[in-house]
Amino acid sequence: MKRILSVLLCLVLLMTVFVSCDDDSEKGEDVTLIAPDDLPVIRNIGHFDYACFADEASNTTLRLKLPKDWSYTASSGSYSVSKEGITVGSVSTGKPADANMTGVKTMTGDAITVEILTGMLTREDTTEPYYQILFSFDENGTARCITLEVKQSEMDAVMIKWCSQPELLTVKGYNDIPVMPLSQGNGSTRILMLGNSFLYDRYSNIKAILQELIDASEKECTVVRGAFGYASVESFATSAENSYPTIRSDIAAGRFSVVFLCGLYNSADLACVQTMIDLCADSGTRLVLLPAHNESATQIANAADTYPNTPILNWKEEIDALIDNGVAKADFVNNDTHGHSTALAGYVGAHMIYRSLFGEIPPDLPSDCEAISQSTVNSLLGTYAKEGIQWVEETEIKRLK
Repeated sequence: MKRILSVLLCLVLLMTVFVSCDDDSEKGEDVTLIAPDDLPVIRNIGHFDYACFADEASNTTLRLKLPKDWSYTASSGSYSVSKEGITVGSVSTGKPADANMTGVKTMTGDAITVEILTGMLTREDTTEPYYQILFSFDENGTARCITLEVKQSEMDAVMIKWCSQPELLTVKGYNDIPVMPLSQGNGSTRILMLGNSFLYDRYSNIKAILQELIDASEKECTVVRGAFGYASVESFATSAENSYPTIRSDIAAGRFSVVFLCGLYNSADLACVQTMIDLCADSGTRLVLLPAHNESATQIANAADTYPNTPILNWKEEIDALIDNGVAKADFVNNDTHGHSTALAGYVGAHMIYRSLFGEIPPDLPSDCEAISQSTVNSLLGTYAKEGIQWVEETEIKRLK
């Protein structure tokens, strides 16, 4: 009997050991590191949404596609990442210094380098496999790095796909424009704005506004306007001289350093750009296309392809960008048959020409400016006058310290 009891006791002990081992196996964490290319697919493409991160003082934000079920909580200058109330990672600025993390993949793009590291990390008293994804880029000479740290259990092949396609967005600023300094022209300090009623005083008043900005900066430059109803590029290139008194002869004589030309509406206008290029070239005058808001976007694009060496100061595009950014279209466009531009649109065009000529932000308009006041500009355009278009709303950006 004793022998039987002993055998039974041994069996019970063995079963206890086996059960205990099984329990430990179930409770233990998976310590196998999985390479990026071997990760499974656990989410579909539609399971992701954009999130933006930027250093505290940066004008560039990193935009990533990350899982929709992640939430972000600010924590001591970084952001904690959680899913269903459980912390699964973090986002921080700078490169981490975890010695046990190993670089396993690097992807270098035109503007940003993505480096993927894997390793075992201890977070909240638990050690398990983690991924660190480093996004490094240069912002006007300043090296920046934003690090996404995530539990390996939250990583999958689709995450790797989106993390390999990051975007850098300017928070606020201006569209790139051609710089046409007067000092590099034919010696004249006069510029010509050539177009139609979109340049009239009773509509955009762009000439007067531009001259006000130039005078306020105490720079030497005189703005001349040649504006004729319904005129287009073809009109100036082919019409008899007496239709537009002395315009072409003055250009040919080199009386202007730069000619800003409006009027691209059709293929005939596109073809006639070459005539205006030749006319300006003979006198060392520089030609810049200045599309007004009612001009053809197709012909503007065609002009960029057909005449790649002719600068385009896209007045139309700048206005449309501001409208897309939330400024009311009615603030730029008169309620008339042709949708003529308002003085606010004229200010935007004058601001662009000033930046093109002098390579700097213009001063405020003088208090006695009759065309439009600086306070009106600021109330309608926000910080545009000094900082440019707000491309990414500040409320969408998670700032890191």
